Amino acid sequence: MYKAIRIVFIVLLVIVANPHLSHTQIIHQKKLIDSPFASILQCSDTEYIFVNTERNSDRNKSEVTLTKKDFNGEILWKKSIEWRFDCTVRDAKILPDNSMIIAGGARETIYQSHPFIMKTDQNGDLLWTRYYEHGLQAERVIGTSDGGYLFAYYSD
Repeated sequence: MYKAIRIVFIVLLVIVANPHLSHTQIIHQKKLIDSPFASILQCSDTEYIFVNTERNSDRNKSEVTLTKKDFNGEILWKKSIEWRFDCTVRDAKILPDNSMIIAGGARETIYQSHPFIMKTDQNGDLLWTRYYEHGLQAERVIGTSDGGYLFAYYSD
């Protein structure tokens, strides 16, 4: 129920902020809010990057996936980032240079998960990854006032 109220409030806020929105734009805004993706990043006025994890049955692992769509929902590109670990994405942020920081959990075994962060360029190509031995999974990427970022994770 709380989610439904939040969705209605956000849609009403969008309508109040911009009374010239068409019915199609309001419906599309609702679809973005209801999305199953871990993060939806707005990279321009008309383009979004959807960040999530998808199961790769050939590799028997979940991989980080990035899907860039325009405002109408058309896919501009889609990329999977293969890594040696089974991954779960929890959060992502766009940086000022349009690169992305992605955080989550990397699972070596069914019982052993660790936090990870990775950085991609604006085209979704992997620049680097960091895997941490302590903790279970990164939950949030937090921007800092000096242009850097922190990530929050939890452990036992």
